[in-house]
Amino acid sequence: LYWGTSEWTSEQIGEAHELCEKYGYYKPQVEQPQYSLIAREKFEIDVQPIATKLGMGLVTWSPLASGLLTGKYDNGVKEGRLSQMEWLKDSIYTPENVERVKMMKKIAAELDCSRTQLALAWVNAQPGMSSVILGATRLEQLQENLGALNVKITPEIDKELKKIFKF
Repeated sequence: LYWGTSEWTSEQIGEAHELCEKYGYYKPQVEQPQYSLIAREKFEIDVQPIATKLGMGLVTWSPLASGLLTGKYDNGVKEGRLSQMEWLKDSIYTPENVERVKMMKKIAAELDCSRTQLALAWVNAQPGMSSVILGATRLEQLQENLGALNVKITPEIDKELKKIFKF
């Protein structure tokens, strides 16, 4: 009875809702967008407003930008997902993004958390967010990821992070 969309545009989501309304079908209940401090623009400008208007849940994927927001690539790409997928590396691993991630260190230190936890807590604190898909591959990563639940994102921290990661 429940279905959702993934990576749809606001236009596609709106059209799906109109068709469902017109023919009496079940409407999509959730959108699964890519969303992180690195990938904000499409979601915040296009998807979030219509999903909120239509009462859809939001379940984001890649909240750590394939590991970039953890800081593991501060000194280059030697291992991990970015070392295995050149197209992905080319799209997010830029000197500007690496510098932005390094700037997160200060905020994370002030909150007594890791950059991983800060990035996950930030995504989870955004309006309309229902859930955040984690990509942990080891128990230690899952334990660290779950520590994000203890990080409080205040309006000031949100503003500071959005200033660092502006689009």
